[in-house]
Parts: sequence; structure tokens; C-alpha cells
Amino acid sequence: MTAKEIAKRNQKAGQLKVLQTDDGQFFVESGEGKILYNVIIGDEGNKCNCGDFAKNSKKDSNFNCKHIQHTKLLIDAGKLLGIKVLDHIVVSNKGYLSLRDCCEFQT
Repeated sequence: MTAKEIAKRNQKAGQLKVLQTDDGQFFVESGEGKILYNVIIGDEGNKCNCGDFAKNSKKDSNFNCKHIQHTKLLIDAGKLLGIKVLDHIVVSNKGYLSLRDCCEFQT
């Protein structure tokens, strides 16, 4: 990726919404707000089920998509501030979805 493409991806990453479940899983909303991607941050490497990660991680084993970048940023910020995620609300023109209510996400 070019420096310009990386900068654009990093800017988008800062605007994404992230949910952490009690079992340590992370879900990151797509930029369009239509999909939740599963992000795994671990000692053996980071993974995401988005197409960008699938495509680019084959070329670069250290590649982090915008979903991974934003998740790592929020993990670090939460540790510094002692913030616990209480819920993640997805809102659309058809209504809303509380991940705490539907997906065994407990506070």
C-alpha cells in the first residue's frame, strides 16, 4: 500500500465502532454500518474476517486492516482510562439493535 492509502485507511479506522464481549471477542462495525467484523487480537497475531485483511495478509503477514487498528487503539485507550464497554448500539433507518440484548453481551 502507498503512504497515501495507509493514511486514508488510518483515518477511517478512527471512526469505527467497536464492541468487546465478556469472552474477549471484538466486533467492529463496517464503515457503512451494515456488517460486524470479528477481530481477534492475540499473541499469535491479529485476525479479522473482512475482505481487506483476507486479501492483504497473504502478501504481508504483519498487515492490520482498519478494524484491527481501531480495536487496538480502543483497547489501549480503555486500559489507560479504565473504561468498560457497556453496550454497542447499531442504529439504521429500520430501527436499532442492542448487542447486549441480543448477543449475550453482558456488562
